[in-house]
Order: sequence, then C-alpha cells, then structure tokens
Amino acid sequence: MQLTINCLFFEKTVDVKALQEKEHLSLEEAARKLRYQFFEEILQAEALDKVVVGHHADDQIETILMRLVRGSTGSGFSGMRPVREMRFGQLIRPFLEESKTDILAYAHEHNLPYCVDETNRSPLYTRNRFRENIIPLLRKENPRLYEHFSRFSSENQSDMDFLAELAQQKFTELGEVSENHAKLSVTGIKKFGLSFTTALNSFTIKIPV
Repeated sequence: MQLTINCLFFEKTVDVKALQEKEHLSLEEAARKLRYQFFEEILQAEALDKVVVGHHADDQIETILMRLVRGSTGSGFSGMRPVREMRFGQLIRPFLEESKTDILAYAHEHNLPYCVDETNRSPLYTRNRFRENIIPLLRKENPRLYEHFSRFSSENQSDMDFLAELAQQKFTELGEVSENHAKLSVTGIKKFGLSFTTALNSFTIKIPV
C-alpha cells in the first residue's frame, strides 16, 4: 500500500511468545504490552507528545464485555478511555464512538486503502470469539447497542473519576505517608462504602514512597 501523505514510519521486531512465557501472560496481553512499550519508545526518541490509535466502538464493546466476564476493577469495567496518560505524552482514541461499519463505509466512499489483520477472525483469540459470536447476538437484542455501551462507559468513567478525586481529598484525613511507606486508618475507612474504600486503597498504592 502506498501512502500519499508525508509521514515517518517506525517498525520493530519483538518476541511476543518470549514475553508471554516469562510473565505468564496471554498472547494478546503480551502483544499489547510490547506494542505500548514501543509507543513510549517512539514518543521519547522523537520528542513527540501524542499517539493516535484507531480503536473504535466495536473494540470498546469487546473490551468491556471481556472485562465483565474475566473480572476487573470499577475503572476497568469502563473500557478504554478517549485519552490515556503515558510516561512521555498521551495516547488518544478519537474513534471510540464510531462503529467499525461506519468507518469502513467512509473508507470505501472516499477510496481510502486499509489493511485487515488476518488473525482478526481466528477463534483462537478471546476478543475474536466475542466479536464473531456474542456481539452480533447482542445487536439483535438491542439495535442501539453502540449508544448503550458508550453511555455506560462514559458514566462509569465519570463515577470512577469522582471517587478517585474524593479519595485523594480524604487521604489527607485518613492516611499518612512516611519515608518508605503509606498507611491508612482502618477505623476511619470503615464508615465508607466498598466503592470508595477500593478507590482509596488504589490511590494509596499509587503514591510514590
């Protein structure tokens, strides 16, 4: 495929299976980890501050469903965020509310070439099984599936952000940070609900000591 825009191209060969075995990850998780490490390397090496990726509404639904089935945290159930902070910049997902069907229709209408990963339909991968078997069934049950999941993700992210901000404020009352550790008052947090307690514990874990 020939590009008609002036842009730089970066590539890197990585050993996904080696990382998978070393850290006991799924093949998908290992590939994702290496991909984001590569993004970080390019941001730093090229003095850039933004990475734009093509995740769309179908990807978001798949992500939320997989996390609901496998288990996750409150923020994890929100799916992917439109903007994610990285060490050397931000990762941006501008197409999260656009369906794959609409994106492909636009590409065809404007004669835009694109590539399709040949593994996208393989039943060996969890995401593909959700994509091929579960999501079509859900669309039949609710034609407004994309709208529903978009609202669910947005509302849950807002709730998690509020809890995180509240946890940060309350930590000054209930927590203490010393030279090499952080601690919370168990008696103090017992009066709060599980969601807030989880957010407070999460904030404590993230504190650099």
